[in-house]
Amino acid sequence: MLKKVLKALVSMILIFMFAFLVNINIGNLGYLSLADYAIMSFLMVNEPSYAMLVTAIPVTLSDILLGYKQYCAFTFIIKAIEGYLIVYLRNKNKNYNLSILIVGLIVLVLQVSLDIYLYGTKIMLTSLLYKSVAMIICIILAGLTKRFKKKVEDR
Repeated sequence: MLKKVLKALVSMILIFMFAFLVNINIGNLGYLSLADYAIMSFLMVNEPSYAMLVTAIPVTLSDILLGYKQYCAFTFIIKAIEGYLIVYLRNKNKNYNLSILIVGLIVLVLQVSLDIYLYGTKIMLTSLLYKSVAMIICIILAGLTKRFKKKVEDR
């Protein structure tokens, strides 16, 4: 039990650091961060329902501390879905790269849909561009991190 809690805390700290410390402000559209990369790479939880909280809480806290309180509820829901799907697909499907690609696309659709809901369709292309670039970077970094982890574990 203690090991499970410690893994969750380490995961939450890493996710928070990548959301809060490594971010780019994009004005009215919030900010881009590497939180998705941290969720894909450093989530050390094996139960999907538990992963929902471990991923949603630190990113939502980051929204509050960075001054984007209007996004908190939406961020919590999207990151909870992301955490659930990452762990569920990782447990069910042994192809990690496919899992992060699927989750990345789903999260991208959810984030752009949220911007359309909040700001209308005129902002859609800008939102899609920024968030697509950020998600592609996160997916590539997560894939490279997985390779690095595997090489270290094999030694």
